[in-house]
Amino acid sequence: MPKTPPSRQMHYVTLLGQDVLSFDGNVLLCKVCEKVVSSDKKSLVKQHIEGANHKALCEKKKESGSTNVVQMKSFLGATGKQSQFHVDLCDALLSADIPLRKLDNEKLSAFLGKYCKQHVPSSITLRLHYIKSIYEGKMEYIRSFVGSKSIWISIDETTDPLGTFVAHSIIGTLETSGSRSFLLHADNLEKTNNSTIAQSFMNALNVLWPNGVHHERVLLFVTDAAPYMRKAANALQVLFPRMKHVTCAAHALHRVAEEARLLFPEVDKLVSNGKKIFLKSAARVTMFRELAPGTPLPPQPVITRWGTWVAAALYYAEHLDTFANVVDSFD
Repeated sequence: MPKTPPSRQMHYVTLLGQDVLSFDGNVLLCKVCEKVVSSDKKSLVKQHIEGANHKALCEKKKESGSTNVVQMKSFLGATGKQSQFHVDLCDALLSADIPLRKLDNEKLSAFLGKYCKQHVPSSITLRLHYIKSIYEGKMEYIRSFVGSKSIWISIDETTDPLGTFVAHSIIGTLETSGSRSFLLHADNLEKTNNSTIAQSFMNALNVLWPNGVHHERVLLFVTDAAPYMRKAANALQVLFPRMKHVTCAAHALHRVAEEARLLFPEVDKLVSNGKKIFLKSAARVTMFRELAPGTPLPPQPVITRWGTWVAAALYYAEHLDTFANVVDSFD
């Protein structure tokens, strides 16, 4: 079907008012119903404006004085049309790590609408109709950048605030210059073991190469030195014979530090007790600051966080006398 000339769509906006319709060059939008209106024929626009639903929402808008009467349930997905402003806005928010729900703030929405001269969509609209297309566009960019180059892949797992195990897969190109890395995939894991890591590895490569994994192009697998990572790498090397498994040097140094902790049990006891003395004791913290104003508080190391125990040991090596004097003053 041929496109409606933009002059006709702008004529509809002028005729019915900018508070009713808006046009961004691609989509004719009813601001009252927050729906895309087909502008191929004048009768279709007239049918929408004279519809019972549109009239009812106009009355509600007059009563409430609100510019956003209902949550948008647009037909963009059905018509295949998307507003370029909405696409760019969604892409900008995601790139800046700004939650889409911020658009539901009336002040921000009014500000953007005033100075951008565009209809500002709700977060639901962007989430339902725009995030997927932006994701697909990013994936196409990654695929085109990788092209026929060889790659490395790194996987690490963490836990989110709900305690769910999440594995993140990062890939990068192997070239002498211009190499880039990308966060390719995230997997929710039921548990962390060699099987789930190997499955996450394959899931990531299937996302990168949906028409078939190029086994010969995967040359490096970079992980920490956890036993289940090594076991997963050994299993994957059957499918990827050119791939080498490289463990993280930082993890290796951390394991050296763990060995040092075992070799000095008295220091380990000092670090542990120093943490317990001031943990959840505001009175002791206040007294420490009064008696040793120029000395930082004793650190609170966590064994699973790399380097924190060594940092605590270095603290006591420097401030042991001050720490002992403060502790001796406690009742």
